[in-house]
Amino acid sequence: MGTISNALILCGGRGSRWERAVPKQLTVIDGEPLLTRTTRLLREAGAEAVTLIAQDDRITAPGATRCADPSRWIAEAVWATRRLWGARPVVLCGDVYFSEPVLAALAHHPGRTTYVGRWGGVPGTVLRPGYIPHNIYGLQIGAGDLAFARAVRSAVDDAIRDDPTEHSGFHGSLWSTFVRQFGTHPADRPPPVGFTSIPLDDETSDIDSVEELGAFLQARGSQP
Repeated sequence: MGTISNALILCGGRGSRWERAVPKQLTVIDGEPLLTRTTRLLREAGAEAVTLIAQDDRITAPGATRCADPSRWIAEAVWATRRLWGARPVVLCGDVYFSEPVLAALAHHPGRTTYVGRWGGVPGTVLRPGYIPHNIYGLQIGAGDLAFARAVRSAVDDAIRDDPTEHSGFHGSLWSTFVRQFGTHPADRPPPVGFTSIPLDDETSDIDSVEELGAFLQARGSQP
């Protein structure tokens, strides 16, 4: 795997679809909490610092420090970490099971801000049945990327303006910052230069609900 020097893991949000007492970032897969596994892989990739951006004080992981953050939206949490952007950090969603190749892809981009996820809207596979939605799982922030900074600030401003309507959720998402920066909608084909699309047969997947966790475990033959 490539080298990642600094990493931020976003662990906020309301988790409205998660129906368990334990935060979804701490769900156990193959005997290891999700957040512990992500932190371990980042450390093995050479990460000098791994910081958890979280409001819930139960969210911890060996080898990571925790930064308390009351942000309501992902874009807001990213904006709150802007003093760390000079180190070109990798920013990951804490409720995602990452494969090692995907983390390696984040470590090996040419220096510009690059998003990693699934450019969906296509039929699924045996591993991932159904219709594949668009997802962003993380990104690496390019050094001195003013366009990225403007996109994040604009997304946060619009989320605050539209709160508490349904529009605030999209404005505060990583998709919102991506569209604002690159002017490309997920329905467009193919994905732009600033987006690395994960192959459909890669096991990387976000886990938003108990049902999604069960489907993920069954697809890869894992145990909780």
